[in-house]
Amino acid sequence: MSRKTVTELLEHYRSTLEDGRFSRGEKRAIQSLLQNARFDERQLELLRHKLFNLAKSHTTGGRAHDAFDWLEKAVKTLPAPAASNATSRVFFSPGETCLGAITSLIKAARNQLDICVFTITDDRITRRIMEVHRRGVDVRVITDNDKAFDPGSDIQRLANAGVPVRTDNTPDHMHHKFAIIDGNTVLTGSYNWTRSAAGENHENLLVTDDRAVVNPYMLEFGRLWPRMRRKV
Repeated sequence: MSRKTVTELLEHYRSTLEDGRFSRGEKRAIQSLLQNARFDERQLELLRHKLFNLAKSHTTGGRAHDAFDWLEKAVKTLPAPAASNATSRVFFSPGETCLGAITSLIKAARNQLDICVFTITDDRITRRIMEVHRRGVDVRVITDNDKAFDPGSDIQRLANAGVPVRTDNTPDHMHHKFAIIDGNTVLTGSYNWTRSAAGENHENLLVTDDRAVVNPYMLEFGRLWPRMRRKV
């Protein structure tokens, strides 16, 4: 990846972020640079991460909504992923295959772990989250405000351990159940992060590194995080 080309691209993207719009001229300039660069999938992935970081750097001062609206448009300027080497796996409960997939993926996190789940009461999962947090992985948790106070909830335990936790501030539920590992892999499905989900319920879990799936989940987490209430 040409450092000069990446620098030029980021200057164009930064300009569109500052003025809050993608002009036709900026779009043409960006698309021309991308076409000439002919980045491979790995290089495009690095560029995506730079765009996400650029958006994150502009989420202060009430600008979070605009930054992530911009990010959605910026990602769409990149070439569509090639029909890919993406892998997807599916797990079902009752039984501990879903639990095993979740704890293994959490353990594998190296840089970033974003969790957006309705509730967490299974301390086997909680222990894994705390382990990677202590290891220096950047962990963030979004959860439902009502479920955070349920008997057996591990949310306060995570917050007390220094894990950044945020909850919704509405009478409705934050009902998502997904997590993103290092910006590369998503796990999602009906599976609640509870012991009953493993031992009793009929649940499902999908794990995929397909960029066409991962990117929208990253955008959704990015939109939700600044809108949620900090949990002390």
